[in-house]
Amino acid sequence: MTRRFPHKIQEWLPHGGRMLMIQAALEMEDGRGVLEAVVRESWPLCDQGQVSAVVVIDVVAQGAAVYASWERQNEQRPGGRGFIVGVRQTHWSAPTLPVGAVLRVEVKREVIMDNYAAFIGEVTAQNSDFHARVELQTFRKEDQEPGPPDAALWAK
Repeated sequence: MTRRFPHKIQEWLPHGGRMLMIQAALEMEDGRGVLEAVVRESWPLCDQGQVSAVVVIDVVAQGAAVYASWERQNEQRPGGRGFIVGVRQTHWSAPTLPVGAVLRVEVKREVIMDNYAAFIGEVTAQNSDFHARVELQTFRKEDQEPGPPDAALWAK
């Protein structure tokens, strides 16, 4: 079942300023999330209006974090800080993305085992042939404090 994701992204990610790449969560359902990002000049690895495609690794990681936060909230499980512990595979069709490109980010949870999860992210750019695929391995550290979703814990 698809549900609209009403929360602001900042509620789910500890990132701020130029490191906040995901702007909207469009769809969430069991095992899958669809998100949106707009390439900005303030992003890391931006040079003369082009951002290195390497940045899509973090875009996919942020998408996976938003999806995982949504999933934990729905299951009423506690949050925790997540970390990339491995990048199993990457592919992008072009070395750079232009500033202003609208990215559709689809993340799929492939494996979850205790605090370990693996995600596959597919990134496409509107009005472009750009396509990227990123396979990530993540680890979530359990926070000992009870309370609100992850972002409130990270703000300390």
